[in-house]
Amino acid sequence: MIEFEFEIGNCKMFNATLTFRCSVVKDVFLWRDVKKSGIIFGSSLLVFLSFALFSIISVISYFSLAVLTMTASFRIYHLVMATIKKTEATNPFRFNFRFYFAYLYYYYYYK
Repeated sequence: MIEFEFEIGNCKMFNATLTFRCSVVKDVFLWRDVKKSGIIFGSSLLVFLSFALFSIISVISYFSLAVLTMTASFRIYHLVMATIKKTEATNPFRFNFRFYFAYLYYYYYYK
């Protein structure tokens, strides 16, 4: 048995069996936060039932279609709200490069 230990975030993993002590995972499994645990286990049950009843291609394609529909409706919502408020319609998915480079500059020079 190979002995090793490493840390990812606040999770410590050790030994070859990868027994881990992570407060987030432990909280989910012990149902300390019922809302978060319910969402995680409910969605995983939905995924497992979907794979049991339908083919993998169908599940992936319907999931992709749902994500595409949600993003399009989010974009249309922002467009309608900008029209109602009579402001400029901006793309909500546009990446803000100025903020990103300012963060990198701060992290590199001041940390």
